[in-house]
Amino acid sequence: DLQEIVRNIPGTPLIYLHQRTPHLEEPSPLTARMALEKTNQRFGVSQLDSMKLSALKTATFGEETKVTSKKRKMKGGPNPLSCKKKKKSLAGNKEPITTENSDKPRRKRKRIKLAKHVKEKEEVSC
Repeated sequence: DLQEIVRNIPGTPLIYLHQRTPHLEEPSPLTARMALEKTNQRFGVSQLDSMKLSALKTATFGEETKVTSKKRKMKGGPNPLSCKKKKKSLAGNKEPITTENSDKPRRKRKRIKLAKHVKEKEEVSC
């Protein structure tokens, strides 16, 4: 197939017509690799130069110190406005007064609430 042959040649664009529209296919991986190598040759630093630069850098500035990264802000606690408040103890750590009958549970008096209009009728009738 002619397209496969053209894809294997680095730097060759592949153009074909689809109906009446010309389509330019993206560069093949071989072309991309060759372009990267050429740019590294032209603008990159060779190994010998990089060794000289690192030696000169340590002679000028001294040994490299590790840069400590900033401490990340940790997630905060719960929203204080949405939490229930803690119950406070009234008089510190005082012990309750005990009596002899403290073993028996106390009975609570049940009060019946009367409506205002019923109270008024009782007062008027008395």
